[in-house]
Amino acid sequence: MGTTKASLYWLVSTMLVLLGYRRRAVKKLQQEGFVTVFKCHNTRGHVLKKFILWAKRHGFTFISQQDVLDFIDGKTEQFPPGSVWLTFDDGWKENTTEVFPVLQELRVPGTVFLATRSVERGFFWFDITKHPANAPFRQIGRFEYEKQSNAIREKLISELVQNPKVTVPHNAMSEADVKRWKDCPYIFFENHTNNHVVMSKCTDDEIKEEIRQASQKIEKWTSKKSRILCYPIGYFDKNKVSLLEECLISIALTTVENRWTPTKSLPDRYFIPRMAFPDYGPTTMAINSLCAVSIENVGVFKFVKRLLKR
Repeated sequence: MGTTKASLYWLVSTMLVLLGYRRRAVKKLQQEGFVTVFKCHNTRGHVLKKFILWAKRHGFTFISQQDVLDFIDGKTEQFPPGSVWLTFDDGWKENTTEVFPVLQELRVPGTVFLATRSVERGFFWFDITKHPANAPFRQIGRFEYEKQSNAIREKLISELVQNPKVTVPHNAMSEADVKRWKDCPYIFFENHTNNHVVMSKCTDDEIKEEIRQASQKIEKWTSKKSRILCYPIGYFDKNKVSLLEECLISIALTTVENRWTPTKSLPDRYFIPRMAFPDYGPTTMAINSLCAVSIENVGVFKFVKRLLKR
């Protein structure tokens, strides 16, 4: 979308908010039993804080992964109206300075999905593919790496790491960071596989090994068992649910954008949708994202979206 079209889109969205559509969207969300699961990454603290304060003022309830597991286990039958679950993918170093202090201060739970080998090595494989600027070889993009089998991708990444011409960005949190925050009652660590693998490119044995290794490391670092998986890069296969069950995973999260209508049934609980959180703001975008489904169902908004696509 070009700059002019993006500006028009934003203007109409803001106008609808001013006309009260967002207020009605909030009311609808709190009445219909949805859970909004947010997908965050390297989120800015000031954006997150403003969003949490707004959501609390407007009657939303932040739930924890334990609330979700209690529901799945049959200990509870429903969630509070307007429930929001904050999740953070990968395990970014700046989460420890930007996100965790905010969650602790405001007493809001958040679940961090760790790619455990990145924690051990200090960097993400997908991050290093952006930094071979001085490397004397043909560069390929991240999506080319994603197309490779797990074994070949690991080989290519190892070659990048060992090349003295390649800058290795250390953006992942450390084992010490995990241990420092493991006892905070608002920070929870869960499974994002060991190597942040593209699961569609893995064999069944590789998938099980990736999940089990990550679970073992998380338990070693936190003294807590991992029962929740977030699919790396969003790739999942509905035929692989039995593998997750073998690895004692109770629920799994996708990158499919939608509200979650809570269900304990199989296989639905292994394909929980999430909404994207604007990590760098502005906060208004996060608020609109919370209300997006209802707002975008407004007729005039649909008309403008069709207009912008021309």
